[in-house]
Amino acid sequence: MKSLSVSYKDGIWSEPQSIVPEQSIALLIADRFLLERPELRDSFKQKFPNTRLISCSSAGEILGKKVSDSSAVAVILSFEKTPFVFATANCRDFKNSVELGKHLASQLDTNGLKYVMVISDGNLINGDAIVDGIHAVLPKGIIVSGGLAGDATRFQKTLAGLDDDVQEGNVVLMGLYGSHIRITTGVKGGWDPFGPERVITKSKGSTLHEIDGINALELYKKYLGKYSEELPASALLFPMSVRSGDDESFIVRTILSIDDEKEIGRAH
Repeated sequence: MKSLSVSYKDGIWSEPQSIVPEQSIALLIADRFLLERPELRDSFKQKFPNTRLISCSSAGEILGKKVSDSSAVAVILSFEKTPFVFATANCRDFKNSVELGKHLASQLDTNGLKYVMVISDGNLINGDAIVDGIHAVLPKGIIVSGGLAGDATRFQKTLAGLDDDVQEGNVVLMGLYGSHIRITTGVKGGWDPFGPERVITKSKGSTLHEIDGINALELYKKYLGKYSEELPASALLFPMSVRSGDDESFIVRTILSIDDEKEIGRAH
C-alpha cells in the first residue's frame, strides 16, 4: 500500500509528492461549509479522475503535524494487490442504526474480507449501534474501525458519502480483501478526569437522564460553570468518563446534543 496527502487552499489542490496510481481511494476530510460546495469535489475529481472518493465533514483537519480549521485535506491510498469494495446507505431508510449496520455489512462478501472501514454521519446516527449491527453480520476476526463526521463546533449537521453522493445521514463501508494486507488499530486518549465518581441512575440508549438521582444536565452545567452557556459546543472540552461496574478501564463519551426543555443530554 502507498499513501500520500494533499491539501486544498484558495480553490487549488496541492501537488502530490509522487504519482497517483490510476486505481486508488481518497479520504476527503473537510469543513462542512467547504464540503457542501460542489467545486471542492469537482476540482478533486478533475485532478485525480480515477480515484474513488470517500468524503466526510470534520471538526478540524490534520496534515502532517499541523491542525487547521475551515480547510480540506485528502489522503490518497493505492493498493497493488488488495481488492476493495464499498457499501453505502442512508439512515433515513432504516428504523434504527442497528438495522442500518446489518444492511451495510450484508452487502460485503465476507470471503477473504480482512478489514472494514466505516465513515458515518455523526449527528443523526448512533455510532455504537451501527457498529453492533455490523458485528452482528460479519464473522469474528474481521477488524472494523472508522469515524463519525463532525461539524466544527456548530452541531447543526454532518455530511458523509461516496463519490458524488454526499449528504446527511450517509454511511460508507469500505472492505479490504486478501492475504497481502495486514491491519492493526490503536486508540489513545489524553483526557484527565475530575470531580467525584458518580453513578448513572437513569438512562435510555445513548440518552443520559440522571446521575446519583439528580438531573444529569443540571449536574453537568454545575460543573461547567460559565462554559455551560456555550453548550453543546463546550461539551467537546468536557466529555464524560464512563466505566461499567468493577471494570477499571474508562470510556470517554462526547455529548452531541442537549434538550434544555426536557433537561436531557445525548452522548456518543
